[in-house]
Amino acid sequence: MKITKKQNELFEKYKTGKYKIFALGGGTGSAKTMGILMLINAICESLPGVRIAVFRKSEKNIKDNTLPSFRKMLALLGKKVSVVDLEARYSNGSKIIFRWADISKDPDCDNVKGGEYTIIFFNEANQIDRKYISIAKTRVGRWNEITVNDKKIKIKPAIFLDFNPTNNWVKEDYYDKHIDSTLPEDTFFQLSLPTDNQFLDKDYLEMLETLPEAEYNRFVKGNWEYNDDPNQLIKFDWIKANLTEPNTQSNLTEPNTQANHAGVDIAREGNDKSIISYRFNNIQTRLEEINTQNLEVAGDIVMTRAKEYNIEPTQIIADKVGVGGGLIDHCRHNNFMIKEYSGGDASTDKTGLFLFKNKRAESHWQFREMLRLDEIKILNNPELIKELSNIRYFVKDKYIQIEAKAEFKKRLGKSPDYSDATIMDFTDTQATMDVIEIPDMPIPETMNLMNRDF
Repeated sequence: MKITKKQNELFEKYKTGKYKIFALGGGTGSAKTMGILMLINAICESLPGVRIAVFRKSEKNIKDNTLPSFRKMLALLGKKVSVVDLEARYSNGSKIIFRWADISKDPDCDNVKGGEYTIIFFNEANQIDRKYISIAKTRVGRWNEITVNDKKIKIKPAIFLDFNPTNNWVKEDYYDKHIDSTLPEDTFFQLSLPTDNQFLDKDYLEMLETLPEAEYNRFVKGNWEYNDDPNQLIKFDWIKANLTEPNTQSNLTEPNTQANHAGVDIAREGNDKSIISYRFNNIQTRLEEINTQNLEVAGDIVMTRAKEYNIEPTQIIADKVGVGGGLIDHCRHNNFMIKEYSGGDASTDKTGLFLFKNKRAESHWQFREMLRLDEIKILNNPELIKELSNIRYFVKDKYIQIEAKAEFKKRLGKSPDYSDATIMDFTDTQATMDVIEIPDMPIPETMNLMNRDF
C-alpha cells in the first residue's frame, strides 16, 4: 500500500525509539489518523500480547468515526481483524481497545486511570481534556514486556495524538512549543496539511475550497491563529464530527435503503435542484436529486419512495412556499397526506430560552444544536457540507434570524437545496436546547432584511 510522505516520516521517527509523545496537528484530510492507525495495527500484527488503547471523546464518536476509519484502514491493507465489544482482537493475543474520554462524565479520568497499556492513541485530542493525557503518561509502559520465541522484549511506551488547529491546550503544549523550538526532547510534532495527502479525493478538496475564510485558513492552510466567524451558524468541526458513510452504520440493516422519515425541497427556478433527504431515526441515510420540473411527476416520485421505504405520509415534510405547494397538493389529491413546512410561519419553540424570528430560524437553530451536541449523523456529501458550513445567522432585536436564501445564493452561486431538504428532514427530531449566550451582533451590510425568507 502506498503511503504519504508524512506517514512515512511518522513511521521512521517511531522506529528510532527516541520519542515518547507523537503529536500530529494540522489540516483536515491530511491522513494523520490513518497513519497512526496503520502504525498501531502493524505493531499488533507483528508482536503478540500487545495492549493498545484508542481514546475518543465519546463512545458515539468511536462507533461513528474512529471505528469506521479503523475498518477503512484494514480494508486498504487487505487485512481482517475481529472487532467485538469495542475491541480489535488479533490472533496473536494483541488488542486495540477503543474507549471514551469525556471529562464531564468522568471527572477523575477513571477510563484511562484504570488501564495498563503498551501504547495510547488520543484521536481528535483537541476535543479531550488535557488531564486525560497527563494521566495517560502514567499508564503506558505498564504492559510492555512481551515474549517472542522464548525471548523477552520490552516495547518503548508511546502516546500518539492527532488534532486540528484549535485555540486550546493542544496549541499551547505542542504547536506553540514547536514554533518556539521548546518541545521536550521526547516529543515529536508533525505539522500536516490536506496538500500533504496525495490520495485525497478531488471532490473533498473542492469542497474544502468553499469553506468560510476563517475555517479555510484553519482546516486547509493549517492556520493556528484563526478567528471564528461570529455569524457562521454551523461550525465545520461539528459537521466533521458527525459525518457518516451510507454503509458504515451498524444499527441499520440496509443502510442504503432504510428510512422512516423524509424532507423534500422542490426547485424554484434556474439551476436550483429538487432534493429529497431520507433519515432513519437520527441518522441521514440518503440524498436524492429529482431530475424533473414537473410537480406531478415529482409528487409521484415522493409517493413511490414512501412505498419503497415504508415511510408513513405524515413522516414526510415538504416546503409549501412557492412551487412546493403544488407538489403537496398533488400528493394530497391522491390521499397521500404529507406534512407541509413554511419557514415564514411563527416559531413554535416554547422553551423560553431563545427567540426565533420564524419557523425557519427555529428549525435551523435546532439542527445546529443537534450537530453541536452529536445527536444526529449526516451524510458525507460534499454539496451538503458546503451548504451547511456557509449558512449565516444574526441577532436583531433579540431575535435569531437566518440569512436570506437570495444572499446565500449571491455568495455561493447556488441555492441551499441540500441543506434545506436535510434541515426539514430533521425538523421533528427532538433537540437538546442548552442555554447559550448569544451576543448582539452587527448585521452585515449584504443582508437584505426585507427578503421574505426571514
